[in-house]
Amino acid sequence: MNHHDFIDRQKHIALDGIAPFPVKIAYTDVGSGPPLLLMHGIPTWSYLYHLVIDRLAKTHRVIAPDFIGHGSSDKRDGLDRSLLAQRDMILAFMDALSLPSATVVGLDTGGGVALIMGVENGDRVS
Repeated sequence: MNHHDFIDRQKHIALDGIAPFPVKIAYTDVGSGPPLLLMHGIPTWSYLYHLVIDRLAKTHRVIAPDFIGHGSSDKRDGLDRSLLAQRDMILAFMDALSLPSATVVGLDTGGGVALIMGVENGDRVS
């Protein structure tokens, strides 16, 4: 799948409570089964996982968001892009999708977010 097709497949959601204004997050959500949340690193975006998303979707609900400031998500100035802010966005994102928990996969900064979630929000990761 080329990046244009990947972008066309992405969905968008506006999250409240993580900035003074709603923050637009782009994401892929395909498949069914146990939720698997894929988090990319910097300077990439969720397209990083494009070769494995459909394969994983055969057995899982695969959800791959673009972090704040990356890919097709909100890039406005003044948005906090720290690991803690990305973790807060992921938790709000999971709430908006009614996901009480998920298996998380993280690369680079996505790994940092996954580790923070594991330590501070262990009930949200499996």
